[in-house]
Amino acid sequence: MTVKVLFAEISDYPRSFFEENAFLLDECGETVGFNSSEAQKETILGRKIVFDRCLYEGIACSIIKGDNGKPYLKNSSLFFNVSHSNGFVAVGFARNEIGLDYERLTGALHRSVYGRVLSDGERKLIEGSENESEEFLRLWTLKEAALKFSGEGLSGGLKSADFSKIIRFDHFNKDDLFFVSSALKSGMISICSDSDFSAEYIHYDKQ
Repeated sequence: MTVKVLFAEISDYPRSFFEENAFLLDECGETVGFNSSEAQKETILGRKIVFDRCLYEGIACSIIKGDNGKPYLKNSSLFFNVSHSNGFVAVGFARNEIGLDYERLTGALHRSVYGRVLSDGERKLIEGSENESEEFLRLWTLKEAALKFSGEGLSGGLKSADFSKIIRFDHFNKDDLFFVSSALKSGMISICSDSDFSAEYIHYDKQ
């Protein structure tokens, strides 16, 4: 299986792009006004990527939510998962259930966040390492990807997924789940699925 990840940055697009696609903010019949915030632009861009991929696949873009709140395409074998961080948006598409997370830092890493994200073993693993910020982001995105795969999200608790015993992080399996993790555009992206897979990263405008 191949997970296709389409990515883009909100800074790549003018205000008019977001105004023209603000209708994608409508959810469950409720109209949300466009306010030009970064978070809203990320949401619009993410939904635009999903919308255009559905057109490419020739399927209806009817999004519903499961019991756990995770979004799905209605009556479709195409699965997707969206992540955004500091103006960057990534959307993964696959024929199996997936979880995807992307994170990047815009400032210095503060170890004060370790306590709510890392297990004791993970903290010992990365503290003082040569690429501590990068390794923290890798662990963070792996945890988020696993929780998003299950649909638990943050409610599952980041510490509930422990990766302190993993030796090779770029492509591995753990507890019957498969993971791929990679640096991407000054950040880190991780993907999780219950089937082995490879990942292909494509800029949204070049799909």
